[in-house]
Amino acid sequence: MAHAIGVMDALDLEKVDLVGNSFGGGLALALAIEHPQRVRRLVLMGSAGVSFPITEGLNEVWGYEPSLENMRRLMDVFAFNKGLLTDELAEMRYQASIRPGFHESFAAMFPGPAPALGRQPSQPGRRHSGTASRDPDTAWS
Repeated sequence: MAHAIGVMDALDLEKVDLVGNSFGGGLALALAIEHPQRVRRLVLMGSAGVSFPITEGLNEVWGYEPSLENMRRLMDVFAFNKGLLTDELAEMRYQASIRPGFHESFAAMFPGPAPALGRQPSQPGRRHSGTASRDPDTAWS
């Protein structure tokens, strides 16, 4: 959080709108909880920290085991324009997935078997107990 607040301060941004996807959504949510006076609005997509149903894509990624074939399969699941998927891109993403410590960190985010499709994953960690308001000035107060 300190880094994000530091960037906001350096850019002289008193209050911001945040968009967060997946883990980034969890970070945006944490920033809004820790510094509600600095966040005007949130847009969260499949965010950690809030309930959402398991989709086919998330079900596919849940049990990822590093291999070039598995990375290519995952890229096929998530890509809107499959024409942009190249062997070089698959290799680059695969190499990133086998860096020391990556797989352990990834497995910690997706522990155990995946929940059934359509069911809600458990969301360990902090949750916001308030309710969002349509008024951006009171949404996180």
